[in-house]
Amino acid sequence: MSMVHAATEPRNGAALVTLSEVSKHYPARGSGTPPLVALRPTTAEFRHGEIVAIVGPSGCGKSTLLSLVSGLERASSGTLMIDGDPLVQPYKDAGIVFQKDLLLPWRNALDNVLLQAEVRGISRRSIAARALDLLAMVGLKGFERHYPHELSGGMRQRVSICRALLHEPRLLLMDEPFAALDAITRDQLALDFQHIVKADTRTVVFITHNMDEAVFIGDRVMVMTARPGRIADVIDINIPRPRTIHSRDIPEFTAYTGRVRDIFMEHGVLKDHT
Repeated sequence: MSMVHAATEPRNGAALVTLSEVSKHYPARGSGTPPLVALRPTTAEFRHGEIVAIVGPSGCGKSTLLSLVSGLERASSGTLMIDGDPLVQPYKDAGIVFQKDLLLPWRNALDNVLLQAEVRGISRRSIAARALDLLAMVGLKGFERHYPHELSGGMRQRVSICRALLHEPRLLLMDEPFAALDAITRDQLALDFQHIVKADTRTVVFITHNMDEAVFIGDRVMVMTARPGRIADVIDINIPRPRTIHSRDIPEFTAYTGRVRDIFMEHGVLKDHT
């Protein structure tokens, strides 16, 4: 494997997003039952221009954490800051990609991307060229007028990524975006994703429950415990970019995934039966 590229470092050491003892709980659903604790007090930061992968078991609070960072939900305690200002409403300079592509079936690929502009009151004429460029960048040139039912699952998810990037957000939030795809398509999108963001200065928070995917995607990996979740450890991933399919075969990659697995073992997320 070529080692021409230096190990990835965050492009700016300053934090875009800072969480200080942020927690989230939901009210009890009946008398005598305690509130549901979705996220234990969590302190973390997401730096300008870096990709942070958050990995943890189902139900550990990963998606809750993402909702808090987007401002779509309010924290039960603690402080969440973006660029030094308290986050008290939905953060407008964010793009969000969900596990399901959520494309509107009556709109073609281009019009689904341009939905972002309509919602934000941006002139279609002023931004249509960027939408077309994004679709071309993710390999969908020639499919702009195709409808969701005419596209594969991977193609539909590419459209949803373009929609999230249309307004050039500073913060890209991705909630298990490849989880519903077959293994081959998932691997290809992971490879394509670094091409999409390679020249950007935006911050990416990528949620996954796949250890290999977290190490492959992230500049740093935050490892979460089972519910009620918290961040058990943060691992810097010093594997050169661009990462290729063969990056998963190198000893460093195996060591990083082994470290994530060990953390899960230490916290009871994974258990051997001997």
